[in-house]
Amino acid sequence: MRIDGYRGMIDLLRAQAPLRANLSPERATDVLLLLVSPSAYRALVLDRGRSHPDWVAWTSGVLAEQLFELHQRDTGREPSG
Repeated sequence: MRIDGYRGMIDLLRAQAPLRANLSPERATDVLLLLVSPSAYRALVLDRGRSHPDWVAWTSGVLAEQLFELHQRDTGREPSG
């Protein structure tokens, strides 16, 4: 049921922004399933000590970068290099 719910979220979000090139809705669902899973939350917040707001901000930024074609969008992450 979780996968069906996440697939539904991907479908709703795709109406707002296109998925990255060569990323199928099924793969996008897998990314969502991994990053917002209870085990990922537990590992980062409970085990590693991140705050809930920090987890939300980080997860949202990573999802935006990994799933969608976003041009010149500031995700709040430091540039690398």
